[in-house]
Amino acid sequence: MIHNSCIIQVVADAGPGGAPSHVRDLIFGLKANYPTWEIVLIAPPGWLADQVGETAQFRPLNFPNAYGKTIQHELADAIQNLWDDPQNPPLVHLHGVRAGIAGRLAIKNHWSGKRTSGHLLGGGPPVIYTEHLWTKDYHLASRLREFAQLRLLRSLDRVTTKTIAVSQAVADFLIAKKITAQNKVIVIPNGVAISPLAIRHSPATKLSYRIGSIGTLVPLKGYQTLIEAMPLILQNLPQTILEIVGDGPELHHLVELCRRLRLTEHVHLLGSGDKLNLAQKLTSWDVFVSTSHSESFGLAIAEAMAAGLPVVATNVGGVPELVTPETGLLVWPNDAHKLAKVLIDLLPQANRRLELGQAGQERISHNFNLDQMIGKTNNLYQEILVQS
Repeated sequence: MIHNSCIIQVVADAGPGGAPSHVRDLIFGLKANYPTWEIVLIAPPGWLADQVGETAQFRPLNFPNAYGKTIQHELADAIQNLWDDPQNPPLVHLHGVRAGIAGRLAIKNHWSGKRTSGHLLGGGPPVIYTEHLWTKDYHLASRLREFAQLRLLRSLDRVTTKTIAVSQAVADFLIAKKITAQNKVIVIPNGVAISPLAIRHSPATKLSYRIGSIGTLVPLKGYQTLIEAMPLILQNLPQTILEIVGDGPELHHLVELCRRLRLTEHVHLLGSGDKLNLAQKLTSWDVFVSTSHSESFGLAIAEAMAAGLPVVATNVGGVPELVTPETGLLVWPNDAHKLAKVLIDLLPQANRRLELGQAGQERISHNFNLDQMIGKTNNLYQEILVQS
């Protein structure tokens, strides 16, 4: 058993998205269950650092360009400064593409080692990379840039001890594209906490319904499709309200779309989740909807299921690993008509929604809980440090 080793968590994003939320939960879980780890967070100042507080040492570092020499030197220096014992290297855990590229280039160029059997001969620290984004459904706007990024990720596997995939869909993609080998990738799904607030749907027929969704307002999340489904829903269920929690560059476009479709009274764009009581908001919704074009895991979906909400989601990435026929309904992306039909059918069925929500909560509790994620990650840390 390894004790008192330094675990360096590196993430390039500071906002309340999937990877920063994952890192926050990981840090809290590790400190609560395995307090002998010395945990350091390297990230930009912002939401994540504020959330973590004094649970981990915080070293602020911005990531304007993952490929730049400056960020690589700063990251290498930060790691070197945390390396107190020459015989006891820190373990570096990189989260997401930008941190993954910057961190592994920093280690490769700074220590100039060669890796064999997953260990760096040149004296560099062991490295874990967690892929939070790529599946077969995810694409960059520029296919040339996509080709270059995947090629670089493939080359950086040589300085990676293990790669964590947050779903089997992510692992399948990484292996199919030869970004990593099958024996170097491990699937550790995201974990979420079960909400202490039980969602209770009255079996009595009611006339008004609330649809909820949480996500960054970017084209990838497919919110245009969800909003375009609302006119048809309102023709059948005229007192339905759609609430979307999140900020992002698509805000102006979505506001204008609501105006053109005369939906301003029925579609509420609520802004960033850190300004709201999300647990309370979840209890006010009748169904959670995700219209993403790609999801590596679907953290917001899992959180909705953990709160007991039935889910309607797009059949992409790792979503089918979460949402089964017993817990929700799957539709294809970009099909507003089909999405509307599914919701028109589901919303009036209070007992059906209750059954789906309860089954979803049980599925998260048994298969995707925080303790499982923390325990599997801790075991991986132990395994790698014993071999280093």
